[in-house]
Amino acid sequence: MNRFLNTATLFCCIFLLALEPVQAQGLLKIKGVELSAASSEFQQSSKRFVLKGNVRISAGKGLITCDQASVNTETMDFEAKGHVTASGLSSGTEMSSEHITGNLRTRLINVDGYKGRTGPWYLVGDTAESGTDRSI
Repeated sequence: MNRFLNTATLFCCIFLLALEPVQAQGLLKIKGVELSAASSEFQQSSKRFVLKGNVRISAGKGLITCDQASVNTETMDFEAKGHVTASGLSSGTEMSSEHITGNLRTRLINVDGYKGRTGPWYLVGDTAESGTDRSI
């Protein structure tokens, strides 16, 4: 009986953890964007989806990880805070910061106080932003 309860408890935990990305994808109707976090909350009045703990935002070939993020479900503007890392999965580019803002639809981002690397180059700066031509 104890073994059955342990197995049932484990199944329920796995099932509930798997719901987080599904709930996020239901609110954000953008092809190719996936969200996951330890906890999430939708704030109806501001149309913001708030993610906390082990946040992962995957959009195309880019990945952002952080401690906390919020996404406006109408405009797709986002803000990521706390141990933020933005990386281009295919290009090997990676930037670290405490704060990044941007838009998931246009994939333009603004980075405050960053360290990073791209190819053989290491970068340090106060601000950076991406352009529509994917330049930084």
